[in-house]
Formats: sequence, structure tokens, C-alpha cells
Amino acid sequence: MQFTVKREAGGLCRLHIEFSADEVAEAFAEDADLWDPGEEALAAEAMQEMLVRRGMAQALADAGLETICEPAVLGEKPVPCQGKPFVFEADASVLPDIPLPGDFASLKMPAVDAAPTPYELQEAYDMLTRRAVRLREVAQSRCPRPGDVADVEVEAEAEGFPLPELHRRKCQRWLGKAQPEGLWGPLEKALFGLRPGESCELSFPCPQEHADPLLRGRPVRAHVKLVRLWDRLPKDENKLARSLGLKDAKALRGAAAMRAKGKASARSREKAEEMLVDSLLEGLDFHVPQGLIDHCCAQEMQDTMLWYANFQASPGVAARWDEGLALAEREAGPKAVQDARRIMLLLALARRLGLEVSAAELDEAVAGLQRPGEDAAGCRAMLEENGSLAILRRGLLAGKALEALCGMAGR
Repeated sequence: MQFTVKREAGGLCRLHIEFSADEVAEAFAEDADLWDPGEEALAAEAMQEMLVRRGMAQALADAGLETICEPAVLGEKPVPCQGKPFVFEADASVLPDIPLPGDFASLKMPAVDAAPTPYELQEAYDMLTRRAVRLREVAQSRCPRPGDVADVEVEAEAEGFPLPELHRRKCQRWLGKAQPEGLWGPLEKALFGLRPGESCELSFPCPQEHADPLLRGRPVRAHVKLVRLWDRLPKDENKLARSLGLKDAKALRGAAAMRAKGKASARSREKAEEMLVDSLLEGLDFHVPQGLIDHCCAQEMQDTMLWYANFQASPGVAARWDEGLALAEREAGPKAVQDARRIMLLLALARRLGLEVSAAELDEAVAGLQRPGEDAAGCRAMLEENGSLAILRRGLLAGKALEALCGMAGR
């Protein structure tokens, strides 16, 4: 294989890669046993992907180029043919020179409120006590009280679009003083006005944070029924605390508060870290490769993509899949650009500080991605083949740089 590299402005490198006719013939011969007669088109498509990936990987390695995103083939990929050379061009982006301040001593870590919400406190308390609590069906007919557990049936739609997560669903809800956000907030509020066996109709706007962007703000019509009501036992909070190995009710509430504060603190630290990096980005102008923006956009859209994947068999969801993802991509675009800029700045900082990701650190990260029973070498080979290993390493390096930056910033 032969290649040339032409460096352009902004860290862009133009690769020209050529496999000889003999190399193409050898590649086809290697995989000859995989394809039956009549599957020539499939064989050529598979060979195309293999040659492109192999060519780019070898060219980048031989040229000593460390890219910050997946290289992009220019134009349409040629179809490999027996007896002919295979030639293509690709753009690869390396980290450009990003001006960083000479001294980080003046940096200050922004202060962000780390107080948990009332519902987060309630949720932490319920999670902590769930394994020690017994349920007893409420004998008398009464409306729910905070601390009860309710068996619920619910069905909901938004202007004719079914809400799959609430479509003919039977579930159990642990009711607290604080109502949850999202779809369940209005539903739980309605439950407190029902007795077992009763139901009601209600309407409310679909929350703006809903995973399906096509449903946000649409009026939701829901039918909710309280099927059964349960007491949590023991009622005595001190006895409940002792069953969990805690001194008394005060210690129990304190332990739950610590759990909730831990989650809120992590969320607040993440926000403070973003603000710190953004303060360094102010006034900086550098080229951000589209491949990195696309990756960050996919990360931003992850919840939406998972939502559509989980409910693809539900009525109406498959029909609006493409439109919903296109809308989610447009909404995620501006944040994806800023996320990509943050990553590039942190990689530039890592280069300035001489930070590296060791083989042991990368192996540990790969081990965390292994599926049960999967071979470590096989997992690593798959990640390397699809480009995920480079993304994993990039994330580890950016994380190291962020940790170093926070350590240098004053309080």
C-alpha cells in the first residue's frame, strides 16, 4: 500500500491511499471462502469497508498521526474490483495548536449549588429503606398518604401520539411528600385524590425534557386508576433505622441525605467543571472537525435514540422515528459544538502537561466494557476495529487533563 499526506490549515490532513491491483486480489483471496456464488456485490461492499479501514489505520500509524475523530472518506467510496487498484482520499483531523494561558494560577473553580431537590431526598430515602420495608394492604378505603405504596394502572396519549412508557401500563409507585418531575408528577398528584378502585381523567402538557422531541409541549390526556394501596411497615422510623443497622430515625434521614447530596454534588461538580473549561475557551478561535461534532451530537442524542429503540414496536413510534431523531439532532447541534471545543481544549492541555494514558489504564477501561463471558482480547479487537478504542483513549486523556485543571484552579 502507498499513501501520501498533505497537511492543511487547522490540523486537517488530506490522505491519498492506494492499494495495488495485486494487493486487492490478495484481499479478495483471503475472504474467498466467506461468500457464496451470486454474492459478489456483498463481497465487494465488505471488501470496500475493510480496505478503507485498513488503509486509513496503516497510513495514520506510518505517518505518526494521532487523530481526534474518525477520518472521513471524500466523495463516494470506489468499489474494489479484481485486477484493478483501489484508490481513495480521506480527511483526517489532528489536534491543532490551541493557545493556552502560560499560568493557570489565576483560575478559580466556579461555585455551584450542590443542594439536592426534595424529590431526590425522598428517592434516596426510599432506596435506602426499600429492602427493610414490608408491605401490608390497606384495609380501609382511604386516599393515599405520603409514605404509602400504590398499585397503579395508567394509559396516556399526546394529541393522538401514544406515550409508550404510560400506555396500558401497570406499575407500583412509592409515594412521598415530594412529587417527581416529568410525566409522573401530575399523575402522582392525581393519585392522592383517589381511593382504591377509583380512577380519573386528567390533562397536562408533555414535559419539555421528554426524550421524544415531537411530543414535548403537546397536551397529554391520561387515564389513571388506583388499583390497590399498601402501608409500609414498620411504621416506627426508629425501628426501621435499627433494622438497617442505624442508631435512630435521625441517623436514617441523615444517611439518606448523604446519598442525595452525593448525587447532587457530582452533578454540581460537573457543571462547575464545564464552566471552568468554558472560561478558558472564551476568545479562542480554532477549527473543530465535523467528525468530532458528530460524535458529541450522538452523545447528546443518546437518550432520544434509546427511547426510540426501546419503544420501536409501540404504535406510531416507528413512523416518527426519523423525524424525531432529525429534530433531536438540530436541537443538540449547538451544544455538540461546545462539547467538541471542550474536548479539544482538554487534549491541548494534556499535550502541554505531557499527560498520557498508560496501557494498564486503557486495559482497565476496556475490561469495564466487556460483556459477561466475553474474551478481553476479542473485546479490545472489536473496539479497535470500529474505532471505539481511540474514542475511549481520548476520553481518558481528556479526563486526566480536566482533573489536572481542577487541581490547578483555586477555590
